[in-house]
Amino acid sequence: MLSEAGVRRLAVGVLLAFAATFLVLHHELARGARFVPDDLCQRADVAALGVLRVQRQLYQQWSGRWVSSGIVASAMAVLREPSAAFPYALGLLAFAVAVVWTAARALVGERVRAGLLPLLAVVTVAALFFATPHRGDSWFFVFSSIENLVPLCAALLALACARHASARSWLVVPGAFLAAVATGGHEAVALPVLATGAVALIASAWRDRRDPRVRTGATMLAIALLSFVVSAASPGSSARLAQMPRTPLLFAASSAATGGPGVLLGIARDAAGPLLVLLLAWAVGASSFAPARAVGASSFAPARAVGASSFAPARAVGASSFAPGQAPVPVRRLLAATAAVLLLAPLVAFAATFSGYYALGEPPPTRAQLVLAVFLVVAAVEIGSLAGAALRDHARAATVLVVLLAAAVVGVGVAEIGRTRADIALAHAYAAAYDARVAFLRSLPREPGLAPVVVDPLPPSGVLRSAEISADTPAAFENRCWRRMLQVGRPVLRAPDAPPSRGGSAPPPAGAPAR
Repeated sequence: MLSEAGVRRLAVGVLLAFAATFLVLHHELARGARFVPDDLCQRADVAALGVLRVQRQLYQQWSGRWVSSGIVASAMAVLREPSAAFPYALGLLAFAVAVVWTAARALVGERVRAGLLPLLAVVTVAALFFATPHRGDSWFFVFSSIENLVPLCAALLALACARHASARSWLVVPGAFLAAVATGGHEAVALPVLATGAVALIASAWRDRRDPRVRTGATMLAIALLSFVVSAASPGSSARLAQMPRTPLLFAASSAATGGPGVLLGIARDAAGPLLVLLLAWAVGASSFAPARAVGASSFAPARAVGASSFAPARAVGASSFAPGQAPVPVRRLLAATAAVLLLAPLVAFAATFSGYYALGEPPPTRAQLVLAVFLVVAAVEIGSLAGAALRDHARAATVLVVLLAAAVVGVGVAEIGRTRADIALAHAYAAAYDARVAFLRSLPREPGLAPVVVDPLPPSGVLRSAEISADTPAAFENRCWRRMLQVGRPVLRAPDAPPSRGGSAPPPAGAPAR
């Protein structure tokens, strides 16, 4: 059996290998990220109208998601080039890691040594990335990530504020702001945040209504609800819903109640490997790298399992078997957290899919299903860290956990490297053709004209969303947004069957067909 020092060295080596592999894969895939149609249109609008006018226009005509549309407009004022999606993707990754690190310190920091939390934060984000349905939309599509991933990060930060609000009362202000951000994006994100926050608040008040964190949580939840109402009641939301095949309210609720859990289970099944790695990683961290002393109280376990706010004080959980004198977490607490996850899962699935069934008659787009992947990831962190803390007195258990972690990392690594390398190759070829098209269009004279400009088709983009112009409907909005963003004065057509050999061609002679 490995020594205690050997167990720790092996654990750190395995976690470093997993984190480094993920960072390399993400970086190479992000190199192919480019603006997609929504990004192109938004950037063109910001260039023509300015940030505030674009925000007002969206709120009145298309989207009441006032927080996310405002952040998107602000981002497009900075991201001026179509290739700016690459540095944006890297910045988004850094932001997500920082959020997970901050939230983990606040919520489960008493279970794992502080020095290991940055590495576990990268591992957690890696597991979320691998578990994300259609990761290209959620992580590399600027508009979509700001509507979905950014509000979820805000919800975790709001939870961290609530956790420490009793000791630092001023945290209610940033916490309330973050709660508003969390519910000012996509409805599939806002509704689960509100639902789990309400459950956590009720449970915490039931345990100890005099706890000052209950009042803080109620304030934050009220602000979050107000933010959602501002979005849902906007003229833009009504205009968008009027163009969608809405279903009756009761039928939508019934569909979400019966179909939502299936969507959640499908994500869990597809991401079983990464979720197992994450659970084992936190179990190893809590069993072999626990703090040398207890560092404070823990909040209500079920709320942390779903990323919602919770405020009830709890016991210090102690240190590892390598720090004698500290008691492990009772097994009943692990069982209670597991039961809470199982009970909350149908509620989260219902809340996350209801808006899709209501507006579309089907589950929401895969990019909005990111919230379900976040639920599974937070549940894995909660259950894994509690399992590790419960096994601190069993030295052999630490060795078994590390060996299982190494085996799981190898299995997931082999699968993800093979899968993502293929995506990377497509993304790089797509980006090269995309950049050639941009260079060609920018080389054209700016004078307006009627003769069309013909461009070669873009190659497949793989997991990334394409900005291709439809050959069948050349007046599609992608075409108009290419023209507006790059200030092309002539119609832009795509050659339907030409090989992708160059960015495009000059206008055809007068009277000649467009090719």
